[in-house]
Amino acid sequence: MVKAHIRPVNGMPRLFINDQMTAPVFFYGCTLFEHRLDIVEREFKMASQHGIHLFSVILKMGSMPEERQQSINDLSRYLDMILRHDAQARVLVRLNVCQYGASARKWEKSHPGEMVIYEADVQENGEVKEDFDSTMTSLFSEAWRRMAEEAMEAFVGYFMHHPVYADHIVAYHIGGGESDEWFHFGYREGGCDVSEAAQKAFREYVRRKYGNDRARLRDAYGRNDLDFEDIRISCPIPGNTGRNPYPTYYLSKPEEQIHADYNELLSGRVADLIKGFARIVKRVTGGDTVVMCFYGYWYELGGDSKSGHFALQRLLECPDIDGFSSPVGYWDRDLGGTGPYMCAIDSVVAHHKMWFVENDIRTFLVYRREPGDTKDGFQNLYNFEDLYEVYKREAGTQMIRGCASWYMDLAGRGWFYHPAIWDQIRSLRDLYTATMPHITPYIPEVAVVLDEEEVYKIASAHGTFGYTTFNMRMTFYRLGLAVGFYSGDDWLAGKADGAKLTFLLNPTGLKGFKGERALEKIHRPGQTTVFIYGFGDMDQTEMRRLTGMTLARAEACAETKLPVEMEFIGSWEGCRNVSAGRKVDVNPLFYVEDDYSEAFARYTADEAKGKIGFALKRQDDYQTVFFGGFELDKDLLLRLARLAGVREYGYFGDYILPGPQLMITHTTTAGEKTVRFPRVCDVYDYFENRWYEQVDAVTKKLDMGKTFLYIYGSRREIEAWKLPLWPGDPI
Repeated sequence: MVKAHIRPVNGMPRLFINDQMTAPVFFYGCTLFEHRLDIVEREFKMASQHGIHLFSVILKMGSMPEERQQSINDLSRYLDMILRHDAQARVLVRLNVCQYGASARKWEKSHPGEMVIYEADVQENGEVKEDFDSTMTSLFSEAWRRMAEEAMEAFVGYFMHHPVYADHIVAYHIGGGESDEWFHFGYREGGCDVSEAAQKAFREYVRRKYGNDRARLRDAYGRNDLDFEDIRISCPIPGNTGRNPYPTYYLSKPEEQIHADYNELLSGRVADLIKGFARIVKRVTGGDTVVMCFYGYWYELGGDSKSGHFALQRLLECPDIDGFSSPVGYWDRDLGGTGPYMCAIDSVVAHHKMWFVENDIRTFLVYRREPGDTKDGFQNLYNFEDLYEVYKREAGTQMIRGCASWYMDLAGRGWFYHPAIWDQIRSLRDLYTATMPHITPYIPEVAVVLDEEEVYKIASAHGTFGYTTFNMRMTFYRLGLAVGFYSGDDWLAGKADGAKLTFLLNPTGLKGFKGERALEKIHRPGQTTVFIYGFGDMDQTEMRRLTGMTLARAEACAETKLPVEMEFIGSWEGCRNVSAGRKVDVNPLFYVEDDYSEAFARYTADEAKGKIGFALKRQDDYQTVFFGGFELDKDLLLRLARLAGVREYGYFGDYILPGPQLMITHTTTAGEKTVRFPRVCDVYDYFENRWYEQVDAVTKKLDMGKTFLYIYGSRREIEAWKLPLWPGDPI
């Protein structure tokens, strides 16, 4: 049996196959469509001919007893297809363990109440609409879970003991739900699952959370007539799909606690399912197979807790899970873009887990349209030259952050059936192989921190917190700074202590013990901490302890919201006069009453007019900033970075990722550009095969969409790495 593990080397997660460190560069061929398997097989063959021996296949794992043999037969066929062309092949098996489609409908006959029922399909009288047709077993179904776990054990056991296949399977990618990404099918449109299976799970969860204590339950929910038997998922659920406007941002009232509890249950359930399947794989394989999953799409989903993706910390701390995955961010991935990650990537690496990037960027072989035509929303690339520059950007990012990737023919249409594409992938893989032993962890000077538990209490992320997460993520990528993304727990645990500037995206939970731990981070010498928007139900004393400022609330009546509009004043008067980045209507607003703070901007509308919404408090050896809006634009972020003394590496607006030994850059605009290094050093411009000796900056006149990889330090030491000479772009 082949053995595969993720182990840290110099603090970086690395893939080991039979104890040999291996560059984690895979090719995913879509095996879902029988009529396209001949195309996929030709791609497998071409990849192998170009020295790529890591592959990924996908299949549905049949959970019902009568389906299990078919799953075994399917994977056997796919493995045979690969092994016909590559006896050295190592395979990552991607499984969707959920029950859906015709199989789920068959299951429903003997398990009524176990299928997903969406909030949108329930009428006001509580009855399900007559035309509703569920297509997926509920993730809350215990009967399905038991059956699926039994199927997983049998499936993995078969291949582990197979005389041929056991020597080729190196990893299992555990998927579920829509696109294997652990969402319920249609949750964005339909909302939450309110099936009987979900209702039962919710009642049991509430009992556990409140210790089966009726008094505690009634106090938490603000109802003196409530019993545990009465608990049901409450509809409409605020902000579920954008269909349900809600008068407040934060669920702080007792009658709203039921919604936060459901959100917490959902993410916890998804995490527990993944942990259970991972435990089985590790047990059956003796711990010698890599296990991973899609999870943690915090920034791509805009803080939408209805996704079930907000229990990442549980999985980061799970010893049975080696890595996580997501596609490259679907916005800003094209030529001139940044290829943003969906996750708290620096928390993942800090736990010595590996992030697997699903590189489903469309190649020029997808379709022939005019450049700039992105009607399908995936920002396609239309020629060799653009594809190569984007692939270099992605590979450089992965090397600096210690990530894996698979190049993905999403639908098995032949996106990679061209030898020139494989020539470049092989060259990038060879470069990754040469750099791996020498790279040390990326050390951000800017920490972006999200507390996932507090996301459960956001009534609606649409038009509010989504700006803070989705929009600001892409802005952070373009600042020319060393920026990292962390969970709130990891920030409190000291995993972001290298940062000078910290953005707390949702500081609402920093009370009690967590608040005490937070003060240790906020009061660190040289630290600047920025608090975004507000503080939930904190009292004034708690807010003052965190920020050093006296803050208060401006509240509208129950059915209205206050506009977040600001004008800049004082030393910031010349900044853009547009609500400090984004106009948002919300309730309440927070403002600064502290006369000893330095005011940057004040509200201009309604109940908060004239109140300070953006301010700085300087202390002896640290400083705090309060910002009462949801999105800081690039100019404001850069001003805050300079206030904190953060190092700037280069041309603002373009993509720069400065690692300790490598720096990747990708231009958004044309012009003369300068990149700066942290010290005077020797710099090797890898793709240009050019040295700059004893410099602290490099200046070039560049076109838009060009990628450069700089390796810096001592020329003698870099030459000892024995890097392969870049052959130039194939075409």
